[in-house]
Amino acid sequence: MVRLTADLIWKSPHFFNALKERELDLRGNKIPVIENLGATEDQFDTIDLSDNEIVKLENLPYLNRLGTLIINNNRITRINPNIGEFLPKLHTLVLTNNRLVNLIEIDPLASLSKLQYLSLLDNNITKKPNYRLYVIHKLKSLRVLDFKKVKDKERLEAKTLFSSKEVEEETRKVSPKKFVPAEDTEMAEEQQTLKVVAPTQDQINAIKAAIVNSQTLEEVARLEQALKSGQLPADLQIMDDDTPTNTGKVKDDEIVVTNENEANAEVKDVEEQKNNESEPMDQEQEPSELNEEDLRVLVSHIEETDGGPPWKLMMEQSIPSLTYKAWYRDPPIGPPQYRTRTVFENVSPEILRDFFWDDEFRPRWDKMLIHSKVLSICLQTGTMIVHWIRKLPLFCSAREYIIIRRIWESATGYYCVTKGTPYPSLPRLRRPKRVDVYHSSWCIRPVKSRNADQQTGSEVLLFHYEDIGLPKEVVKMGVRAGMWNMVKKLHLGVQIYNMEKANDESPSYYAIMAHITTKLPASPSTIMYHVPQVEADENACQSQNPQAQAIVLSLE
Repeated sequence: MVRLTADLIWKSPHFFNALKERELDLRGNKIPVIENLGATEDQFDTIDLSDNEIVKLENLPYLNRLGTLIINNNRITRINPNIGEFLPKLHTLVLTNNRLVNLIEIDPLASLSKLQYLSLLDNNITKKPNYRLYVIHKLKSLRVLDFKKVKDKERLEAKTLFSSKEVEEETRKVSPKKFVPAEDTEMAEEQQTLKVVAPTQDQINAIKAAIVNSQTLEEVARLEQALKSGQLPADLQIMDDDTPTNTGKVKDDEIVVTNENEANAEVKDVEEQKNNESEPMDQEQEPSELNEEDLRVLVSHIEETDGGPPWKLMMEQSIPSLTYKAWYRDPPIGPPQYRTRTVFENVSPEILRDFFWDDEFRPRWDKMLIHSKVLSICLQTGTMIVHWIRKLPLFCSAREYIIIRRIWESATGYYCVTKGTPYPSLPRLRRPKRVDVYHSSWCIRPVKSRNADQQTGSEVLLFHYEDIGLPKEVVKMGVRAGMWNMVKKLHLGVQIYNMEKANDESPSYYAIMAHITTKLPASPSTIMYHVPQVEADENACQSQNPQAQAIVLSLE
């Protein structure tokens, strides 16, 4: 364990985050106790203490400036009853995945008079009867609870339900918690863990199927926690024994292979909705095309010559085999935009090109992708139109994407443009909601390694934005909280992909398609002024590549 000392505070990353607030990053230091935060001199709007081992939310100095405290993935069981006296302007508190069990344990939060945004997901307290109404009743200023807006109807219901003190006392009636030293707590937890019987493989399959069919955020979070821990909660209702089973293998390095039942369930659901739930709508436009203008836009983003608002640093992280830097900006119109630079050590640009293109491998590191399908391809240009369904458990239900993508190749690297496109052949449904505004493009090129003068590293420059239909501030908070964890999963996926390629693993047809590119001049700057025209024709599928011909046959 690491003490939270003034020296650690001064050496920890601090930056302006996506909300243009000054943030102190104290994540992942195994800090057991909050102390010495007075060394911050009240200079931060946001403090991130996620991924530590904090048991008690107390011992805070007076921080008049602090507005956001992120403290998810800890062991918090107790909150200082007078916390509001020390954090008078706190408006956002993220306590996701801690150990709050009883409703009475959140009563101290009532002293935070300006608290508007609160997350208690993945705490046992969320399983208590009338949990949401109780929290709304106690925290009068709350606007968003567990990433769901507090409605006037809920406020009225909470007021009615807890109109008498007797009802409130009965709701939160529990034995007082006796606090013991952290060491004793851990020992007791370990002993308790030994008594828990892990679920069978059929039960794990049932949990996965239940996640796919979940209708509420709380249900998804609870089921995912059960699946992640590998232990079955006593109150979890398991599906019938005849639930179809076809699980993927769970790797020791924590990359999960997607269960085929998830994809099949989503596809079946989509097919049923085509007949039953298609929305009345105007005639859908024909699919977009990707041409030299899209490439010029990508290059202008890479070279920062697009004329947009200035970029602001959002995050900077580094580990021995990875360097990561991220920026953001808020254009006057449209969703927030993000630009990142990632340098992978000892990975070739060709491996990364195939990796980002490979939707068959992607679910092993990107657990949000639960369905992917190729809708059309052009074997002359390599252009693909693919259909994705992604689940976003922290914020909302699943989202549907229809995206078109294409790779250009120069002597110095690869340029990929990916964006949303209309597709009349696939009707728009009520659910999952389709994301129309989507743009995610990258450039991959070799760079010198940090540890040698040779070019043994690869640089990925990414430009991304999308509109998933949520308020900007909620999206920014989610991106800020989950970005680095997502990058670490991506990095682990790249390492495994690189290793499998070295062992001559057979490439998927997605990876084969990544090899069909449009050749460009050597200098990226020339792309701004000259891009060779390549026109697709009806004979484009008459490829000399037998693997590519096999792809066409599989799609027909």
